[in-house]
Amino acid sequence: MTNRCNALGAKSVLGLSLALAASALIAATPESGTLTLDSGAVEFGNGPNVGANLTGICQSPVPDCDHFELSVDLPDNLGSYFPAAMVRVTVSWDDPSGSGAEDYDITVYAADSELARSNTVEHPEVLSFDAVGGLEDYRIEILYYTALGSTYAAAVELELGEPADGVDTAEFFARNSVLGRALGASPQDAELESAYLQRRTAAGSVGWFGLILLGLGLRRRR
Repeated sequence: MTNRCNALGAKSVLGLSLALAASALIAATPESGTLTLDSGAVEFGNGPNVGANLTGICQSPVPDCDHFELSVDLPDNLGSYFPAAMVRVTVSWDDPSGSGAEDYDITVYAADSELARSNTVEHPEVLSFDAVGGLEDYRIEILYYTALGSTYAAAVELELGEPADGVDTAEFFARNSVLGRALGASPQDAELESAYLQRRTAAGSVGWFGLILLGLGLRRRR
């Protein structure tokens, strides 16, 4: 990973000239989303964008970044089964000018405190933070370090990692997956259904990703 400091000189002149002509701040599209065990990737983006900020901070009066409100709703016992679970944010973009100067940074906040930051010259820009059980809210800021008309696309994904030794992952998904319940993989004993599964079922959390898998699964069972 290459730190921004190593490439600052090459971008500074261009970035400073663009800062005076930064475009109006427009929220990411969509403005919010929820990552769950069944949701698949939560995606957002914006563009074309023109703007620059060398400070690494979204601040007035320069409108140089987008905000995305992320909720992460996961089973309370996630850590017992998947202690290395992470939430990964990936931001990629195009380069319509062909200059190679397009560059975006990522910062994640939890309760208004900075949780994680990625401000490299790499493409795509990638950031990860610990996935914890329960319902947590985050704010993702996508900062236009230098944007010359590019459009970015962001994806937020759950990476469970390796399970803990000796745990029954089948039971975990049976008790917590809305998709698993829909496909008949959950326990027959209703008392084993987790509060998380009840909450996500009520919220309709399967989403497009889950519906596609559900359709494939039902088709195979015919």
